[in-house]
Amino acid sequence: MEIRKVTLTIAIVITVILVLGVGFYFYRNTTSISDVNTQKTLTVAGSGSAGFALKNWATEYEKLDKRIKFDFLSSADAAIGMAGVKENTLSIGVASRKAKPEEEFPGMVLTPFTKDAVVFIINTSVAGVRNLNAEQLVDIYTGKITNWSEVGGADELVVVVDREESESAKKLFREFYLKDKKVSVGSIEVHSEKDVLEAVASTPGSIGYLSYGRVRISGTRVGVLSIDGIDVDKVESGAYKLIRIYYVVTRQDSLPEVKDFVSFLQNEGQDLAEGFSYFSL
Repeated sequence: MEIRKVTLTIAIVITVILVLGVGFYFYRNTTSISDVNTQKTLTVAGSGSAGFALKNWATEYEKLDKRIKFDFLSSADAAIGMAGVKENTLSIGVASRKAKPEEEFPGMVLTPFTKDAVVFIINTSVAGVRNLNAEQLVDIYTGKITNWSEVGGADELVVVVDREESESAKKLFREFYLKDKKVSVGSIEVHSEKDVLEAVASTPGSIGYLSYGRVRISGTRVGVLSIDGIDVDKVESGAYKLIRIYYVVTRQDSLPEVKDFVSFLQNEGQDLAEGFSYFSL
């Protein structure tokens, strides 16, 4: 009789354990499925330089709000980002300039999120040159100076890496230094900032210009030049001229998740700029 009671008790205990175990399994998996279902993917495209910068903030934001995932689509043109937001095919556009009149649309919101310095870089083969004055810089890009020995360096031919006229970095260069002068016909014109960095890093004697943030984040071994004795640590004082502002492009009726991210960029996100090698507004 006692044996039967013990056996019955053991059976009941085992049954309870199995029921609880199965229940916990389904609860755990239901919770996991629920988390996946509540995740929101925000698509981003536009300017290559601004998009590269924004990825840093997006990565940090994903850690703060695990419901949000960012999908950065391949693009290198602010116009693409603006058009995508206008047509509601993108959650967020990125731009390194303000919108042109023909790119504006009702309900468009253009929000600045950081400042970036455009710097001139040289291949590590270039010895003895860490600063160029404005005239030397222009003479190099127009082909008047063709050897680094003419500006205090070793006897090495200068290889000029340039950008397309539509690029914000090229427009800055023209605004402050190059003006309306023509770039040397022997220059190498590349499409993206990634291409600039790779070209200069791999080509002896070369010089190019791009985002300071990208140079620092990439860790690529290149030399960063000062201009007229002024380098990027003078950005905040206003002495360093080659500065551009990056923007996110959204809509007045954007998703709440998009608006929350934009608020983060304008507030807590400003404290992160220096750590990413960019500059707060």
